[in-house]
Amino acid sequence: MAKNSNGFSVNERIQHEDYGPGTIVNIGPLHTTIEFDQAGTKKFMNSMVRLERTDVAAPQRRSRSSAAGKSAAKTKKASK
Repeated sequence: MAKNSNGFSVNERIQHEDYGPGTIVNIGPLHTTIEFDQAGTKKFMNSMVRLERTDVAAPQRRSRSSAAGKSAAKTKKASK
């Protein structure tokens, strides 16, 4: 597992002072990418980002396949 200089790892839940809770999705040599619960995906320079660990659980996300199936069903109804 990749770790940045602060000891965080991929898939770890964190808290950011501006964006709130999120999950680390990638840690590179210069940047860390985080998917925030409300603010979407953001990329930060490792040397500048300030994070704290959190126990806030990640929100449940719908799978793309079920959402795509619902859209197709709506399209069929609309075309009739």
